[in-house]
Amino acid sequence: MTERMSDAEQFHRRRDHSRRNQLQMMLRKAEETGEQDLKNRILEMMALDNSDPMGAMVNGLAEEVIGACATLHAAADPARIVFEAVNRDDATATSFPYADGSCRVVITDGLISMIYYLCVLWAWSLDPEQRQGPSPESALRRLICPWENKKRTEQVHLSAALLRYHHVHHRVFGKSAKLEVFLEEEYLKLADMLQSKALQFILAHEVAHFMLGHRNLLALRNAAEVEASRRQEQEADRAAVSIMNAMTTKRPKSGRGLVDLITARSSSRGLNFINLVGIVIAMTGLHTVETALFLRRSHVHLKPAERIDQLAVVASRLNVQGVNRVFGDLLSVTDLACDTSAALPRDWWQAAFTNPRVSKATHSTEYLNSVIGLDGFHSCPAEKAEAFLRRCFADDGMSDADAALDELLAGSAAAFFRRLGITDAVFDPMLDRMRPLTFHTVQDEIFRSPALRQYESFTSRRIASVVLTRLLELRPDTLG
Repeated sequence: MTERMSDAEQFHRRRDHSRRNQLQMMLRKAEETGEQDLKNRILEMMALDNSDPMGAMVNGLAEEVIGACATLHAAADPARIVFEAVNRDDATATSFPYADGSCRVVITDGLISMIYYLCVLWAWSLDPEQRQGPSPESALRRLICPWENKKRTEQVHLSAALLRYHHVHHRVFGKSAKLEVFLEEEYLKLADMLQSKALQFILAHEVAHFMLGHRNLLALRNAAEVEASRRQEQEADRAAVSIMNAMTTKRPKSGRGLVDLITARSSSRGLNFINLVGIVIAMTGLHTVETALFLRRSHVHLKPAERIDQLAVVASRLNVQGVNRVFGDLLSVTDLACDTSAALPRDWWQAAFTNPRVSKATHSTEYLNSVIGLDGFHSCPAEKAEAFLRRCFADDGMSDADAALDELLAGSAAAFFRRLGITDAVFDPMLDRMRPLTFHTVQDEIFRSPALRQYESFTSRRIASVVLTRLLELRPDTLG
């Protein structure tokens, strides 16, 4: 008689089966649409499925998280959690509890890379020009109050432009894109350490959901569920801080480098300042990715500043004079990058594109300038967007697109999509107010619609689709 598989074995088999099914489904879709590049990428993912370096890093960090959360909730077994890094740009991090008492925690590489980018920008703020010479001790002093120098405002603007570049690219093209920033070795080590702390907080937050017995509320159906989900998020934040508080900071045996000094001056246990920086970066990274992605979000996370306020007690215990003062510039950078009420000034972009510490090796000047232009289109106010589209549609004889614009301004998203020639089967899910909806999903369907295919110019179609989606964003009553 065959021996019955253990619950853990069943869970691992189910996880692997789910992963294979997901990749197979993506492969079939790529074959149906004829997207050869995507097909090759999926085949490569399938071939390398058992040797994923991102997944290995996440699992290594998760081991420390699990070791620190054993006493959080005695009724839940953290050993029943499987961690996975998923190669997707259209999601962030979540946990999936199963009826058999197991759980799957997923974090996407899009969120992982954004967190690292914010860590790099933070490390860069300690010495914007990255000259040879500053001692680790002076950099350590600036760690408490970064950005505070004669070029502080320029650094904030530069960092905001670099983040907005990703924001625009992700929204319009559906892909992450970040201009590389060069740092000296000590600052790279600091960015790596901060990334580990930030990712551990993300993982600890998801583990806390499982340990506290929270339900997965991805689709919120009413106000009561929204409120319940908000409470769960706040509880998970507090529990994640407790987990971080229980984690041990490894002390260096010797060395006078920046990272050595930071870890040596941290307490062996407790939420030291470097942990706090990691937590704040985790929160701002999540906010940045979600804001870039979604027109309609189902998540109920508070904004980073509000979440950080909950850590004020911890900050005062560390003799930090006000968390928002310390992290004010980082929050300003994030707010500037994510605020679509206006395009960034052109001189901010030019400063980013001409800075010797910013790599532009893979981008032509024409392409970088096109991103500046798209920022203007995807941030334009309603009156300017309407006037621009009316002029374009009239000049090109686009009567169907012009009629669709009339329907949109009248408040009917369904009639707007039908006028563009988009089928009910495609737009019905987009009108479901309980589902998250990405900017790129809508923009891409409009770009491929029969009405806009009348444009001979690819660029004209792209711009028109971006501006139409922007109008939808400015009319939340049409999509929810």
